[in-house]
Parts: sequence; C-alpha cells; structure tokens
Amino acid sequence: MGDSYVTETPFVHHDTGPILAIDCHPSGKKFITCGQKAMSANGLVVVWNMEPVLSKSKANDENVPKLLFQVESNSQSNSCRWSPDGNRFAFGSDDSSVSVWEYVGRINSLGSITGGAQNVERYKECCVLRGHRMEVLAVEWSPNGKYLASGSLDHRIIVYNARKLPDQIAVLTDCQMPVKGLSWDPIGKYLASLEGDKKLRFWATDSWQCVTSVTEPFEGSKEETVLSRMDWSPDGKYLMTPAAVRDGQPLVKLVQRKSWKSDQFLAGHTKGTTCVRAMPRLLDVTLKNGKRMQLTCAAVGSRDKSISIWIFPRTVKPLLVINNIFHHTVMDFAWCGRSLLACSQDGSVKVINLSESVIGDMITNEAMSDLCYQIYSIRPPQYETGGQNDENDMDSMDALDNSLSGNNNSFITCPEDIVNRRKQLDQSQKSSNTPNKSTKTTPKEMEASAHEKKMMEERNKQIEVVKDGKRRIQPVFCGTTAATSSDEPPVKKTTTFVAPPPVKKRAPAPMSKDEVDLEESSDSDDDDEDEEEDDEMETSEAESGRSRKRKTPANTTRPMMAMDLKKPVLRPMEPKSLQTTQGTVVMEAPEQQPRLSQHVLDRKGMFVEVDNRWKQGGVETTQIKLVKKKQTEDVEDDGEEERRTVQECVWMTVIGVPVIMVAANKHHVLLGCGDKSIRAYRTICGSHMFCLRLDALPVIIGVKENAVFALTESAHLNTWNLKSGKAIVARQPLFDCVEATADNSLISVDVSESGVPLIVFSNGSIFTYNVSLSCWIQAITTNVLGRLTSAISDAQLERNDGTTAGPLVRLLKRMRKQTTAPGVQPQVVKAIKESQLEQLLHCAEQLGNPHDYQTILMLYVETLCEGGSEKKMKNVLNELTRNGAPMQVCGLRRAALCDDVTRIIKQRQPVIAERIVAGAAGTTNTTKTRSLF
Repeated sequence: MGDSYVTETPFVHHDTGPILAIDCHPSGKKFITCGQKAMSANGLVVVWNMEPVLSKSKANDENVPKLLFQVESNSQSNSCRWSPDGNRFAFGSDDSSVSVWEYVGRINSLGSITGGAQNVERYKECCVLRGHRMEVLAVEWSPNGKYLASGSLDHRIIVYNARKLPDQIAVLTDCQMPVKGLSWDPIGKYLASLEGDKKLRFWATDSWQCVTSVTEPFEGSKEETVLSRMDWSPDGKYLMTPAAVRDGQPLVKLVQRKSWKSDQFLAGHTKGTTCVRAMPRLLDVTLKNGKRMQLTCAAVGSRDKSISIWIFPRTVKPLLVINNIFHHTVMDFAWCGRSLLACSQDGSVKVINLSESVIGDMITNEAMSDLCYQIYSIRPPQYETGGQNDENDMDSMDALDNSLSGNNNSFITCPEDIVNRRKQLDQSQKSSNTPNKSTKTTPKEMEASAHEKKMMEERNKQIEVVKDGKRRIQPVFCGTTAATSSDEPPVKKTTTFVAPPPVKKRAPAPMSKDEVDLEESSDSDDDDEDEEEDDEMETSEAESGRSRKRKTPANTTRPMMAMDLKKPVLRPMEPKSLQTTQGTVVMEAPEQQPRLSQHVLDRKGMFVEVDNRWKQGGVETTQIKLVKKKQTEDVEDDGEEERRTVQECVWMTVIGVPVIMVAANKHHVLLGCGDKSIRAYRTICGSHMFCLRLDALPVIIGVKENAVFALTESAHLNTWNLKSGKAIVARQPLFDCVEATADNSLISVDVSESGVPLIVFSNGSIFTYNVSLSCWIQAITTNVLGRLTSAISDAQLERNDGTTAGPLVRLLKRMRKQTTAPGVQPQVVKAIKESQLEQLLHCAEQLGNPHDYQTILMLYVETLCEGGSEKKMKNVLNELTRNGAPMQVCGLRRAALCDDVTRIIKQRQPVIAERIVAGAAGTTNTTKTRSLF
C-alpha cells in the first residue's frame, strides 16, 4: 500500500451491532455513526471524537474522550448526516421518523454523583419529522443548508425547510420504488434519488419536478442491499451511483451532468457496490507528462468487503485497492482531510490514511469557488470564505461552548475547573507580551471570581450545621451536575442538598429453588436514566425527610428495607388452576385487597400504590398514586446513622371501582379492575389512555414495552399493541390449548414486544399464536417423543456474541432435559429432532424476536448438516432467497441470514454445499455469526 495504511479503531463500536452510516463533522474534529445496538431492535446514534481515531497517542491517552454523545432510539437508525453548519445532525429510522438534534454545549464536570460514563457534549432533540409511512432509508442536508431531504420505503421523498422545521417544502410522490439513496448537487440545481437499484431520478430544486430519469446503468442489476449511498463530484460534473451493472459485472456509474450519459464507470469489485463518497474538494494532480489537472478522488465500497480509491476522469484502474478490510458489507464513507473513515455491517470502523505522495493536495475553498463560478457563474456557499472551512469551523463551536458555560447552562463547570481555566487564560495573556492589553477585570468578573473562590473553599471542607437542635454534616464536594449561574449572588444557605454518604449495601437474599429469573434482559438495562431522575428529586425528598418526625407512628406501615430499593428479580407466577367443565375452562380471580403496591419495571424506586378504601368527603373510592421512594441517612446527636425512607408523589388519580391487580413499566400503568375492565395510564404523566371492558374479571395482566395482555376468569386471552393501537389476540380461549388432564395448570403467560403471546402449561406444553392464521400453534410437543430424541442442550442455545437470549430460548433453557431411551434408531432421533426445531422456528417467527429466530435457525441448520438432510438445507436457502418474499424476517435481513446459513453448510457439508449453493460462490466466510439488521 506504499504510503497509505489502515488504522484500527476498536473503541468505535455499537456493542457488536451493525454500523450502517457514518459522517464527518464539517470541522473535522468529530464524526457520527448510526445503526443498531447489538442484536436488539433499538437503534444507536453516537458522536465520536476524531482525535483518538487519527492519532495513536490520543487513542492511548485516557484523558482524551473517545465518545462525545450517544442517543438510543426505539428502532434501527439507517442514515445520519451533519448539517452544513455543524450545529445539528439528523438520522432516519425504521419507525418512519427523522429525528433532528441540535448542539447545546459541552458538559464540564470533575465528577458525577451518579457515576458511570458521561457524555462530553450535550445535544437536544429539536424536532421529530414524521412525514413518512415506512422506514426512512436516507437523509441528506442540502449544501447551502436550506433543505433537509429524506427518502423512504414508502416510495416518497420529503423535502423540509431546514431553517423552519418541520415545515415541508415538497413531497415528491412520483417514485415507483423505495428510495434507497439521495444526493444533493453541490451547485444547488438538482436532487438525485435512487429507486430500488433500478432507476435514477434528477429533481430540479427550483420547481421540484423530475427533470429526467436514468435506467440504463441498472439493467440486469439485482437488489441486494437496502441502503445505497450516492455522491456528486465536488465540481458537480458527475453523479457517482453504486448498484450499477454491466454484463453482469458490478460497477459505479458516472452520470454526466445535463447530458445524463453514463458512458464512464468504475469497475473491479466482485460483488455489488453499495456506497461511494468523493473528497469534499478536487485534487491538484501532476500527470506523468508533466501537466497539472484537477481531478476527483472518490472511495467505492462493496459487498465483497473491499474498498477501492479512484481518481477520475481519464482513469481505468483504481489508485488503491484494499481487499477484505471488513468481515461484512461496506456501508458508508466519510472523508476527514486525506483520511477516509469507512463503516461496515460487521459493526466496525476502519481509517485509511492517504499521504500527499499518493493523492496529491486538495485545492482550497477559494479555488473551488472560482472554478464553479467559471463553469456555472455560481459561487456555492460551501466553498465561500464564510462557508464550511476545515480549519476554522471549530472556532464557532468553541465560542458557543464558552458562551454556554458562562450562562445558565444546565451542566456547569465546577469551581476548580473554572479557576484552572482562568489561570490558563491569564498565563496565555501574559505570555503574549502585547503592548495594548484590554484585560482589565470588570466589577462583574471580580464578583464572579470571589463567588467561585468561596464555593471552592466551602466545598473542599466538611461543614457542620446545628439547626433545630439537630446536627447536619455536609460532605466534601466530589463534583456536581446541579445548575447555577455565575451572575447570581453567593448562596448563603446551608440547607442545599449535597449527596449523602454511601449507604452500606446489604447482601441480597438468596433465591429459592423455585425463584427463577424470567426476564434476564431487564437486569442488563442501564440504570443511568433512573439515577438521573433520582438526582432531580433528591433535594425535595431530603427536605421532606428532614421535616418529618424521627419515630414512625405505630399505626403506619413499616419502613422499607434496603433490599426493597434494589431492582427486583422477576419470579414465575404461582400456577393457576384450570378447571375444564363442559367444553370451557374456568379460572379463579384473585381476591380484592385493601391496598396494593407494584414496582414499576425499569424504574428504580418507583411504585404504583393503590388504596381501594380511600375516602374523600365521606365517599369511599379507589386512589392510585405513582410514588418515588428513596432512602436517606441522617446522623443522630450521638453519632449513629439512621436510615429513613422518603417518597414523592409523581401523579395521582381516583377511580370509582376497586383495583384487583396492577402491572407497570416505564411506558404504561395497567390496572385490572373489579368491574371487568382494564384501565391504562401513561407512566410518565398519569394521563388516562383507555378503559377496555373484558368478558370476565381479569386473572392475570401484564405489560412488556408497548404490549399488554389480560387473561380473564373464563380463560380468554387478550393482547394489544399500544404502539400501533391494534388488538393482536382478541378473546382467544385457552381451552383450545388445554389437554384433558386433571392436574393441568397454567405456569406462565408472557407476551412479545409486538403483542404475540407465549404461554406455558404444567405439562411442559408451550403455545404461541399465529396472527395470520388466527390459531394457536404449539412450540413444544410434550409426550413420549421427548424420550425418542436428543434434548437441546444449553450450550447449543448460547450465543457467542454476548447478546441476551429471547423469551423462547429462555424457556427452552429452563425446561427439564430428558434422556434418550435406549435402543432408538438414529434416523428416528434425527427425524424427531428436526421436526421439533421446525416447530420452534415457526414459533420464533411468530414471536418476532430476532435473538430467538437466529439462534434456532442456526441450530436447525447445524442439525440438518449433522444428519445430511440435503433437501431440507436447500429448502432453507430457497426460502431465504425466494422472490417476492419480504426483505426482513423478525427484523433480520434475509440476505445476511442466507450468508450465515451458507457458511455453516460449507463448513459442515462442503460436498453438499457445492450442489445446493448455486450462485453463492462469493458467500461471506466469516468465523462467527454476525450482528444482522
């Protein structure tokens, strides 16, 4: 590679999830990535510091931050781009939305009372654009900063007024296929769109009409990827479009401006091209004959995991080719000077550094402006002196940081950091030795400096205060995120809350044999959000705790123990008896209790409190409150510590019927009531959502993300998806699933995030529901067949990528393993095992959980390879590549699943693979299962 080399960036990742897009900030000092978080359905957008990527010394320096900001969304993020001024970024997601975030300032603090990793920069979501009906695949800002365009699977392009969001300028509905790529003309005349790797359209920005469409480069092309990244040359002469094909060979076509001819191309990749990105300015190149020319330098990425660097026009070979740089498809590029950042579906980012001897020098912005003026009589704003400049863009950002840190910023600099910064500023001013110094300290600055000095002195020593005969000790300051203003007078009160000393943790009580964790994923959730909410309430809670009496009256409830404040372990419900009488099943509803208390899942210290005998004005009703509980620790006069529980009411409501049971998570509070109804409230504010009438009293209710379920006394199950506002299962009787045995009972009821149920009976039967066929389906067959085949071991269900298993796999791990009966023929064991896995695969597809589906699919293919079932292997590949089939199954791309299946067959049965894997000679040959999207 000569003077070029590839730099690894192991610290840039999405927790093993795919990275689908990357973009460099106009200043060149940071970049953004988006994609999916691990194997979950959540999207992840991260802003990274560029310094550790370009400098090894910075990468090894622990004081240099690598991650600046991150935000997690509810669905996969497909495209992300910075605005031309660098103050905002936008990303499009699978939930059909485009989210726009604005830079607010830097977070300067020596520490945090919550602990853990902290963002270095602060952004706020300024707008969410919901004009599309399906997944958003591309978002692009116009170079002049006036427009923001988005393309979607719904065959539409929406152009927004970037300076007055969410106003729409135009909605382009002439598209006949999904819009997979967008690119703005740097001159400002056209917007190019790529539809389904089949048609290229050019839209005039003055009328938003389609000027022309180009189909010739895509004749014979196969739609192999969902995302395609196009780009224009910096002078606007060519549009470089991937996904083109000529005589079966993948290409990048160069479409000429105005004539729209596509005679020139960039060839050499063995699989379909996916992305192309040009340097932001032309290169000044000296040819072999001594002549100097201004050429375009562009990078091309492909499904063959390779990258090629080109300088054109008048070239037939790439300047540089890097083969197998990734383990999966190259998804997107970003240029930072002569350094090229590339991201891949395998979840990694690589940096290709190109020296001057390899590609020459980029011309200046002024030269680009003059060149465009000579050709088009237009000076594009991005090339003007006041436009984006790699050396000067960050000055405005730093100025914004300084102005925010001096004002009422919610993340202030702590006193020590302020003093150190002032000292450094004074030293730099003294070393300048300029005769005309205008650094006289104003009275306002003197007052602020005195305020900072006093704060630092007070917080660097313990302060003991006696008030109302009670002694209070203020600990030494360890860092804060509380908001103050340097313009306000010094605070003289000593009652301001300071983080209490750490509470001595008690060892958690051991779990009994019958206590099993049913929701392992809940334990892996990050508690940072909960801790931040705790910090916002600590002041009011501490004040309320101090105003109360120390001794609890005898007629009040007992104080909470320390272990009650920990995130609870979900335990299986008590088995519910099923009484079968005359073709129906009857269940017993729980008795009404005077008071109920239910912890809110994923919310630390939050509980739903129900008082079924609450009286007001002599009328007995039911009061429901969402409270925040927290423990404080006070120091008595004798030096002993006393632990006290304080609580704050977040919201309260009153209903006229008793509540039998409660279920709650961070989204919804669900109440099962004595009038045969289900009531739902929003957890965050307590607003009433709906009141649904059931056919009988509820026996079991539950909520998971945005899906809720209710099982009634008559054994009818109802599930709803509150996000889509639809009923998934409507009054389906459990009688269809119950076997006529006297000892049969219901062990557990669960529901997927989409609302598909998963129920388990005492005899080991597991059922789910086929929504399309409106019928129950059995996932596990429970009879003598269990002794005629080999059991699925826990090791076979383990994932080697560290992701959390889905609900079906967790159930399989908890099932009692039976040993194979002696004397069973191998072909019988093989046939029953394959049939069981086929049932499980169908069940996993109905539940829609990507972890379960991929785990069982790979286990099924491995089982087929062990038994040599060639026809079934071929059937799996045919189903994954079937024409007309959806591109995704359970949120996983069929093409990527096909690659994984092919890899396993080639490893286990190479002879069979040669016969059945037709046309898949270039299948990915990675060593472990990749994260799919």
